[in-house]
Amino acid sequence: MQAQNLIIYKFSQLYHILKEIELDLNFKILFVDNENILNDTIKDLNNYTNIYNNIDFGEKVVFFKFGADWCIPCNELDKVLANIEDSLLYHISIDNEEFESFFIENKIYTVPDTIIKYKNKTHRFQGVKTNEQINEIINIMKEDN
Repeated sequence: MQAQNLIIYKFSQLYHILKEIELDLNFKILFVDNENILNDTIKDLNNYTNIYNNIDFGEKVVFFKFGADWCIPCNELDKVLANIEDSLLYHISIDNEEFESFFIENKIYTVPDTIIKYKNKTHRFQGVKTNEQINEIINIMKEDN
């Protein structure tokens, strides 16, 4: 247990050192109950399209959350999503002008707006949901697959 905490501490230190020298990592690692959850920011439309359409995440549940740092409900949803097991979270900022036409085409008018992807199934919801509500959606998606 102590060795695991030391490793988490060292990763945290490394992340902060790299952040200080301003390397464009485009990701951060969150530690929740000693498990790491990838929490990545997508900054361009081509990257989003490639990740969404071309990457096989296996058994992982993937969240694409459209929101903003200044959005209180978005931050609340982040806390909920951080507790979903075996998941990846991608953030897409509504303040990113490159996505403007994408937001209009996909009718993203309210934040947070989240797409859940599991294998070839998707589910979209707006606003904040509880951990139980999201797990229920995921279980339905997994049963249908």
